Amino acid sequence: MYWLSVERYDNWLTDKAAGFKFLGIFDRKLKIAQQMKAGDYLITYISSGKSSFADIRKIISNEPSKFKKGLIYDEPFPYVILTEPYVILDESNWIKIHDVLDKLSFLPIEKDWRQMMRNSLRKLNNDDALFLINLIKSIS
Repeated sequence: MYWLSVERYDNWLTDKAAGFKFLGIFDRKLKIAQQMKAGDYLITYISSGKSSFADIRKIISNEPSKFKKGLIYDEPFPYVILTEPYVILDESNWIKIHDVLDKLSFLPIEKDWRQMMRNSLRKLNNDDALFLINLIKSIS
């Protein structure tokens, strides 16, 4: 399966400093995170004025783990999803969402698509996921 994660830039920098070995999640997203399995892929979108797709991570565990002290996010996340880097774009090559809006079926072009990008975890359909994965891989 393929998943979309929406992260603030500061949190992405925390993930980067930790080698993209985890992704912090809130209690309210635990049910969604429990659907994620080892071998699934997570595509990361950076909000915070960046509005870009930044990386692909592979999920390496079948369940979220309790948050361990020492991980420094800007908010206290009680859980983490264990991941490993798959494709990490250089920040200068991030894919601006405006360049792909009309190619992603989960974004309602006729409405305010930004509302859809506020949901921090969501399942992606195969067409959207493979489009983004192939695009990110082609740029890396």
